[in-house]
Amino acid sequence: MMIQAVWLKGRNNVAIIRCVGLLAICNLLITPAIVRAQDPIIDDNIPFRFDGGNASKRWYQVGPLEFPPPKSEHREWACLSRIDAIDRCGEYRSEERDRMLDFTLLPYASVFYRGAPAALGDIPAGTFAEIQTYVDNDGRLHNRIFKIRDSFTVSQQAGIVYRVDSIKGKLFTVSPQWSTPTADGQAPGKVLGEEFDKIELAYGDGTQFYQGRSLAMPSDMQVGQLIRYNFIRRFWPGPPVWTHCREIWLDQESQELATTLQVKKYREYLKHRGLPARIDAANDQENTFTVSVIDSHAPDFLEELANAKMVRTAIAEENLRTYEPAGGQGGPDVVDCTVVGTRQIPMGQGGSGLEVTLKTRFLLDGLRGGRYVRLFPEHWHVGLLPIEERLPKEFHSKLR
Repeated sequence: MMIQAVWLKGRNNVAIIRCVGLLAICNLLITPAIVRAQDPIIDDNIPFRFDGGNASKRWYQVGPLEFPPPKSEHREWACLSRIDAIDRCGEYRSEERDRMLDFTLLPYASVFYRGAPAALGDIPAGTFAEIQTYVDNDGRLHNRIFKIRDSFTVSQQAGIVYRVDSIKGKLFTVSPQWSTPTADGQAPGKVLGEEFDKIELAYGDGTQFYQGRSLAMPSDMQVGQLIRYNFIRRFWPGPPVWTHCREIWLDQESQELATTLQVKKYREYLKHRGLPARIDAANDQENTFTVSVIDSHAPDFLEELANAKMVRTAIAEENLRTYEPAGGQGGPDVVDCTVVGTRQIPMGQGGSGLEVTLKTRFLLDGLRGGRYVRLFPEHWHVGLLPIEERLPKEFHSKLR
């Protein structure tokens, strides 16, 4: 059966993709910017391959002391099949390549869920999300993830909502609309274009509905509502294949509440574990080291760090896990440091643009270029971490 579907990539141009059977499901998604179908781009000023261009070149490989340049990542939709929230890794099924791949989050990776920054563990396994990836050291597999965004976040950041057009049992159709005025003057609520087909969705007995400040029932969904949703992929009995929603927010209040609660949850998570940073250089003679602070999407926390006079520093691995103290008090093990200076630096992808130089009494072996740390500004409390998050104390001596 021929199905016509829409792949949205922004606001200015539209690409209509016609596909058959299972391939139709790929195009019931939104991605960050709208592009017009066009021939592959060749840009000699960009020395690497990028989405839609320079196909004869190699994908960009990230180095140890850098934040990657813009446009160097590869974007696709995938099912996050397995998630290891502690070691920041897992497994995903690539929608583009239809295969399973192990993945690892880059130390400066960002995760977004329900329109706000998130820890990897906030996203339920099985969620379909837009992922931005880099290739491994062999340059073959896209298994180093730089960013994850669920469908709710993608639509929110694109300024898109979905109007419910029809409901038939557990099946319903929606059409995309702008939620805010566009640059070219389209008013909020205006359908993106007459040529857009309806997006076909389904819900199940386990789908969660939200309305206002509480849970809702499937019967609360009505034609004309402007909704957002997250989804998993499921084969509905018999043809055709439908996109199966895991969560549906039926009004603006419930959508805003979901984002607000996620912001609070993430800020508590971040403050308890410290701001992540990468060590760029160390000076043994002066017992100083310089860090580039990773973008944690918390500007007020970053400002607090920039104005701090003293910072507690916890040595971390690339998965940003910290070490249990030698005495076994529950960690993280921290070193008191004095802030020598701060400055703004060019902001690459994943970087906050803040560089901090710290001085400590003894420069530990773990405080070397290319290593990672967690930073606690002077007024932050350093408390106990869950036991499963602590790196075992037997590794502690290796960093001394």
